[in-house]
Amino acid sequence: SARLLCERGLEQVDGGWTWRTDARLRITSSLRLTDEQVKGFVERITAPTLLVLGNEGLGGDGRFDHRIEWLRDVRVTRLPGRHHLHMDDPLPVAEAIKTFLG
Repeated sequence: SARLLCERGLEQVDGGWTWRTDARLRITSSLRLTDEQVKGFVERITAPTLLVLGNEGLGGDGRFDHRIEWLRDVRVTRLPGRHHLHMDDPLPVAEAIKTFLG
């Protein structure tokens, strides 16, 4: 995943390379939603939803599992990996999506 991120983020300039990114991504967000606010948004999702989680990624420890029950029609797929599991091992992610859409 690091290679993909670097290929996407590097830009050749006179004299070498530079990292091109949106500087706003480096700033801590001033928007912090409470669980109740998140619940208000999530409960209004009516479409069938696929949630693909990396067992070792953010939330892989179960800290957000209580939010899953807020979704009306959700299929949860837990795969080995972290935040970038779709880049580290894309085939299981693609298979989960194909199965969900099939």
